[in-house]
Amino acid sequence: MPRIKELRPQYMVRDIGSNIVGLMFRKGITQTKLASELGITQGGLHYKLMNNAFTYKDLIIIFSQLGLTDEEILRLMKL
Repeated sequence: MPRIKELRPQYMVRDIGSNIVGLMFRKGITQTKLASELGITQGGLHYKLMNNAFTYKDLIIIFSQLGLTDEEILRLMKL
């Protein structure tokens, strides 16, 4: 079933974790390194990535560690 415009916000929320994982891979950042920056365990980060359980503070740290520009952040977060 194709993604329709009305459901896009749901898909964007569901996809944020997988988008972050892809960016981590491209930038060569491990879950262990990112988890230590967040002050949690690697397992805790894995849980957050799979369940999209990020706080605003988490996202600020993640975007900073990934070295994203404002434009990239907007593209990633745009509904």
